[in-house]
Amino acid sequence: MKQKKRRVLYGVNLGILIIILLATVLVINYLGMYYHQRFDLTANSRYSLSEHTPIVVRSLKKPVHITTFATKKYNNRQRIHDLLTEYTSISNKISVEKVDPDTNPSKTQKEKITYDGAVLFESGRKREVGVVFSEEDVTNFLIKIIREEIKTIYFLSGHGEHDSKSSTPDGYSEIALTLRDQGYQVKTIEIFQKIPVDCNVLVIAGAKKPLLDTELATIENYLEL
Repeated sequence: MKQKKRRVLYGVNLGILIIILLATVLVINYLGMYYHQRFDLTANSRYSLSEHTPIVVRSLKKPVHITTFATKKYNNRQRIHDLLTEYTSISNKISVEKVDPDTNPSKTQKEKITYDGAVLFESGRKREVGVVFSEEDVTNFLIKIIREEIKTIYFLSGHGEHDSKSSTPDGYSEIALTLRDQGYQVKTIEIFQKIPVDCNVLVIAGAKKPLLDTELATIENYLEL
């Protein structure tokens, strides 16, 4: 049986936590892009991608087919097409098909597309449909479509930790939202009993009170499994 990789992140700050989480759950160190400009509009109206996106794209092991469903009236149509062209230039595992629902209603109906500007991502039997406005959106969809299993991240509570559900300045709700956008499950836990078997990462975000010996023992047992 393949050993399950588990990690505990303890006492890290906001910026470092975001980077470590991504590296720990075996995606790519990608969240750094959330904190600077996503892309630049060049002289010929093309997008130059951030340094993180090529890492994601080159990690693709299976082909990903992207279909845009946008009429000529859709304001972001050319913007999306230009952006996706940058992705296809990085890897031949990404292919793009452009469908105009006005001129090809049969394809639109077949794929059950119900709104203008929808983008369909397909890889094998997996598919994701949504709206794309930025590089961040495209890369998030790619991460979702290539992930073979859903990773679950638990935030410890009960010791004065940063709350993953709180939107206060001390809260980590934005981190939780970012992780969910990339397809992770985010939950909270108070360690009084056994850590759930679906816990891939346990985050102890700035605990103000020390953990009990029994809690530390629970964490040690979790890491040894």
